[in-house]
Amino acid sequence: DGAVIIKENFIIASRIVLPLSAKTIPARFGLRHKAAIGITEKTDALCLVVSEETGKISYIKNGEFVLYKNTNELVETIKYDLN
Repeated sequence: DGAVIIKENFIIASRIVLPLSAKTIPARFGLRHKAAIGITEKTDALCLVVSEETGKISYIKNGEFVLYKNTNELVETIKYDLN
């Protein structure tokens, strides 16, 4: 496992180990969620996390989960956040 870093539509790094958040999160979320929260707490990164168990996508920004109703809304939220 590891993160992939994308900058300006190019993969610039892979297999990256991210810093973990010190926050307590619900047990249903795993280490990759803690790492996504951690990196967004320390940088201006936006993170998409795919659950290994459910395949559900979490969107994390500024150390917080961003809620969305469907994939279209997720896409629009990401576009907005990247501008």
